[in-house]
Amino acid sequence: LATAIGCPLAPMLHALREYRGEAHRVEHVARIGDVDAFDDSKGTNVGATVAALVGLGAERAPAKLVVILGGDGKGQDFAPLAGPLAQHARAVLTIGRDAETIEHAIAGAGVPFARCATLEAAVDAAFARALPGDGVLLSPACASLDMFRNYAHRAEVFVEAVRELGRTAVAEDALGAEFAAGAAVAAEVLEQQPLPEAQAPVQAQEESVAPAGEESAATSAEEAVAPASNAETASSDEENSSPASEDASAHTGEAAAASVSETASVEPALDAPVPETHETPAQSTGEVSAQPPIDAPVPTEVDTSVPEPDGTPAPHTGDTPPAPEEGGHHG
Repeated sequence: LATAIGCPLAPMLHALREYRGEAHRVEHVARIGDVDAFDDSKGTNVGATVAALVGLGAERAPAKLVVILGGDGKGQDFAPLAGPLAQHARAVLTIGRDAETIEHAIAGAGVPFARCATLEAAVDAAFARALPGDGVLLSPACASLDMFRNYAHRAEVFVEAVRELGRTAVAEDALGAEFAAGAAVAAEVLEQQPLPEAQAPVQAQEESVAPAGEESAATSAEEAVAPASNAETASSDEENSSPASEDASAHTGEAAAASVSETASVEPALDAPVPETHETPAQSTGEVSAQPPIDAPVPTEVDTSVPEPDGTPAPHTGDTPPAPEEGGHHG
C-alpha cells in the first residue's frame, strides 16, 4: 500500500527495522539464563492467544513455550487452545477465576499444567519448568479485572516479577563467579608457592606421628601399670611370707624357751635355795640327783669289806650308803 501511493522504499525499510512492536503484545521483556520472557497481556481472548502461540512457537522451534493462562474468561470456549499448546507448549500455568475451566479444556492436549495462586508464583514456576532456549509467555486469553486493574497493570506485575527473578539470578551468578575467581586465584597461588618438602607429605607425617603417639601412650600405660604390679607383688610376698615368718619366729621362740628351761633344770641357779630334805628313791619321780645335798652327813665309817673273787661286791653292811649307780644322771 505504501509503495502504491508512492512512498520511497528505503525509509520504509528503516522504519520496519527499528519497529519494536506495541507494548504488551508479545513484547520481549528479559532474558534470564537461556530463557526469554514475553509479555502478551493484551491477549485478552482465545483468538489473540492462539495467534501468539502459533507465531512465537514457530519462530522459536524446536524450543518450546511455557504459557501462563487465566483470568476472567467471560464464558469463552477455550477448546481451540488445545491444538497450538500441544504443538508448541512445554507446560501451562493457570491463574484467576477461570483456571479450572481452562484446565478441563486443554486436558486432552497432553501438556502438563499446574494452578498458581498469584501471577508472581506463576512466573517462578514457569522459569523452573523451562529449559535452555525456551520462552515464558504471558498470554492469558482472559480479561484481567478479576485480579488486576486492567491488562496494563497485569503486564506491570508480570514484568516486575521477571525482573526480580533476573536480579536474583544475577546476584547468584555474581556470587558464584566471585567464588570461582577466588578459588582460581588460590589455586594459582598454591601452584606458584608449593609447600616445603618437610610439610608436603602431610599424610606421611600424620602416619609416622600416629605410631609414636601410640608407642608413647603404651609406654605411659606400662609405667602406670608397673608400680601397681610391683605393689601387688610386694603385697603378695608379704602375705605369703607373713605366715612363714610368724611360724619361724614362733618356732625359734619355743626352741629358745625350751633350751632355757632345759638349762635351768640341769644347772640350777647358784642363788637358788638348797633343799633341806633329800628325796628317797621311792619318792623320786625317776630322776636321781648326781650329787648329794651339801648339808648331808658325811659318813665316818670306812667300808673294809673285801670284794669276792668273782668281782661281785661284798654285801653292804653298816650305815654307809651305797655308791650311786652309773648312768643315773640325766643330762
